[in-house]
Amino acid sequence: MVERGITNAALGPMWDPIAVRIAFDAGVGAKLTMRIGGKISPLSGDPIDLECTVKALQRDLVMTGLAGTPVLMGDSALVEANGIEIVLITLRNQAMGTDLFTQLGCDLAAKKIVVVKSSQHFYASYSKVARHVIYAGAPGAVTLDLNTLPYRKARLPKWPIGATA
Repeated sequence: MVERGITNAALGPMWDPIAVRIAFDAGVGAKLTMRIGGKISPLSGDPIDLECTVKALQRDLVMTGLAGTPVLMGDSALVEANGIEIVLITLRNQAMGTDLFTQLGCDLAAKKIVVVKSSQHFYASYSKVARHVIYAGAPGAVTLDLNTLPYRKARLPKWPIGATA
């Protein structure tokens, strides 16, 4: 989105405990360079360095999950960079409820595009506020193409990995 100049957007949740800690240390309103994402595995891609403004901080954020169940997101931050509001979390979870954003003050209805990191869990909540839902695959440990993962101990082929039709 940054490379394409897309603005008026929201993105999340990005699991990045280090970036959240930096945002909490800096405080709401702080402007600073942050390295977001890409810290755990080469499969997750490279981090991105952004000039960010810390917009909101919340300790122990709880998102509404499937069937209304609470989902712990941990300490969370909303930062803005290049017209994109990004939700950063400390407990690894997928987007399920829109309150992941709204509790931090991100107005999804005002955004042109909302990008959520979620396999399918997001659909029940986000399809209610979206004009269109577009699925996109990305590299990483939760890829749709299991054949791209470097299995070292699994005896292959094992359906659906390495299986032929």
